[in-house]
Amino acid sequence: MNKAVRPLSLALVAYSTLLVIVGWVAVGQTGFSREFIASIVLATVGLAVMYFGHWHRNVWYLGAGTATVLLLCPTPLGLWPMIIGIVLAVAFFWIAYQDSSGGKMTW
Repeated sequence: MNKAVRPLSLALVAYSTLLVIVGWVAVGQTGFSREFIASIVLATVGLAVMYFGHWHRNVWYLGAGTATVLLLCPTPLGLWPMIIGIVLAVAFFWIAYQDSSGGKMTW
């Protein structure tokens, strides 16, 4: 069991949660414009899938939620939050892949 799997998983969940909160604030500042509502709602659903994957220690749900949040969450900061999230996700999934057994994370 690799000791870095759980802290990286928590960092990924916390970063995605922060990204969705910033996204909702940005959408609120636009007056809840119709152009952004669909993407932020889907990003929020992706965050829920991510929480489900984290609680059940399933890499596949965590990965699907991570991809949804990183690709669909609108932020006023441009592409930098997505790039930082992708680097964090690649680090997590590289370590989790080496440590996983059948898609289940162990910690």
